[in-house]
Amino acid sequence: QPIGVVGAITPWNFPLAMITRKVGPALACGCTVVVKPSEFTPLTALAAADLALQAGIPAGALNVVMGNAPEIGDELMQSTQVRKITFTGSTAVGKKLMAGSANTVKKVSLELGGNAPCIVFDDADIDVAVKGSVSKNLLFLTSTTIFGSRISTNIHTKKIMISSLGGDEHHN
Repeated sequence: QPIGVVGAITPWNFPLAMITRKVGPALACGCTVVVKPSEFTPLTALAAADLALQAGIPAGALNVVMGNAPEIGDELMQSTQVRKITFTGSTAVGKKLMAGSANTVKKVSLELGGNAPCIVFDDADIDVAVKGSVSKNLLFLTSTTIFGSRISTNIHTKKIMISSLGGDEHHN
């Protein structure tokens, strides 16, 4: 259901994926979108907007603004035309956006903190789970929100995983 203009504030990591995850549903519902990309990845946002035009999205339906992040955030929050804010990033900034959006009673969607679990069930291939959880975090140095920053499992699987990692279950 369209609600109006959506302000989408995206992080530097996986910029195209983050933009499309926010923009696609909004456009599909009939909303226009103002994207404020990370200052580290503005060209990705501009390329996405250009591709959207080439794909037939009407001019003005997807807009990109770049510049001072706090100033742009304040403008998006204070605008009565912006009816929703969607943000992926830190908890501290998310709190500011939520508080600032209250004055104009905006809908707010926040993906905060990057504390995703790697969930391993007892029927999992433990070698794959161990290699996957360790290698992804080493590859991205835990700087993404989509790779597990902790492992959740049952006690039996925990013992097997700790053993596979060369650890002592009594010290973990």
